[in-house]
Amino acid sequence: MKIQTAEHTGGTIRPAQKEDLSVIARIWLEANIQAHSFIPSSYWQDHLPMVEELLPQAEVFVYETLEGIQGFLGMNGDYIEGIFIRQEARSRGIGKTLINCAKSQKHKLRLSVYCNNTGAVKFYQREGFQIEKEGIDPDTGQAEYSMIWKF
Repeated sequence: MKIQTAEHTGGTIRPAQKEDLSVIARIWLEANIQAHSFIPSSYWQDHLPMVEELLPQAEVFVYETLEGIQGFLGMNGDYIEGIFIRQEARSRGIGKTLINCAKSQKHKLRLSVYCNNTGAVKFYQREGFQIEKEGIDPDTGQAEYSMIWKF
């Protein structure tokens, strides 16, 4: 993805830099704990070192304002690994802006989302994603949807 200014939300989307990784990892941890109350927070804390190791290998795009990084989207090919927004910055169109940026670069996007994360499921459906199938995340034992969006 290229750098994009998102005037309606007052920020810029750009590729993550090495110096962004600690902020991104903190947003990842906090957002997962907040969004997934049905999974023990220790699960996310235990996985943080692995995420910190894998982040540099993914395509990561941050949404940044004058106040700093507000959120990010991680991709692996056409698979969205996740969208994570700081709690204070949610419901301001940042997730939609990140999704639209990804849509502008790809003809198809896929992702997985926990069925119990109803807010995220509804968000992705509003953004044109459709449920392809339901399965179980082997790491958490939680039901999840595989979703797809096509141009």
